[in-house]
Amino acid sequence: MIDDKWKARTQQALRRYADQIHEQCVAAGRWDAYPHRADRWKAEGCMLVISEIAEAMEGHRKGLMDDKLPEYPMFHVELADAMIRLLDASGPYPKFWDAWVEDLPFAKDATSIPAKLRQVCLRLCQKRDSASIRCGMALVLRITREEGIHNFWSIVYEKVEYNRTRADHQREHRAKAGGKKY
Repeated sequence: MIDDKWKARTQQALRRYADQIHEQCVAAGRWDAYPHRADRWKAEGCMLVISEIAEAMEGHRKGLMDDKLPEYPMFHVELADAMIRLLDASGPYPKFWDAWVEDLPFAKDATSIPAKLRQVCLRLCQKRDSASIRCGMALVLRITREEGIHNFWSIVYEKVEYNRTRADHQREHRAKAGGKKY
């Protein structure tokens, strides 16, 4: 069960990071193709989070350290990347923060990391709306608590800062042939 102090700190961090991350992603051109911004989540956002979850599982499976933030395990950084994608996806939903990100239980058979990560992906794909984004956030946060990733928000912050200056995250790079399109 979540205690109120943890819930308040987490909600505050979520709101702060969501605004910063969404602004950074808009400036980098990630939302340019979507005049109706909520369409981005339905079109590609969900799969982008799932790709981060897949990378987290690969890092956990192989016990790898991250290549961008080498002082952290890849599993931790890829969970942070998934959270960054989810926080960015909350941007087009003006009433998103009116509801708390619920503490969702995992299915009884979700006792291993792969099973928990699979459940995140299943929840993300259910409706592909703001509720699925909240479900994804809740389950990622639950994994970080259960796995004892106490510095999770530090990792999120460091990765946001790293991404801010990455060449492949800049608008001009996206326009090039072979650049990141989404």
